[in-house]
Amino acid sequence: MNCSRTPFNNLISIRIATILSLVTIIISGCATPMVKMYSGAKLPGNQQATIRGSDNADKNSYIRIARVDDERTVDLFTYLFDGGRWAYEVYVLPGKHHIVAKKDIGSQFAWGHLWLVADPGETYIVKVRSEGYSVKMWLENERTGQKVGGIIGDNSEPK
Repeated sequence: MNCSRTPFNNLISIRIATILSLVTIIISGCATPMVKMYSGAKLPGNQQATIRGSDNADKNSYIRIARVDDERTVDLFTYLFDGGRWAYEVYVLPGKHHIVAKKDIGSQFAWGHLWLVADPGETYIVKVRSEGYSVKMWLENERTGQKVGGIIGDNSEPK
């Protein structure tokens, strides 16, 4: 019996490898990522700041971080395989940052363009309130509950 590989066996091997690769990508995309938005090694928590979205299971809504300083928080594959969700949590260096957050409520959504001067060791939460047909977004310091930062371009934004 000749056990040499035929073109048919090679084709089956390629198909199996392709299917396993796709399954791996899909599975890895199921968890909403937590993303480091600076280069180099991950710093200890007291040397970086955290910006976090939120979930509201009762109203089928959530807030995610789409961009920080004009950089996407997730790549296209992660975004597509996670049901169109951006990062839940991002880690940034202390200092001023521009944040683009997205609130999804079922099939409707709203974007918020916010700025923040982050302090090391602090965590900031994107908050949202619907008022009629408008949506208000802001950032709060998780520890103090105080509103921080503002809307990009407002008079209070530091240069």
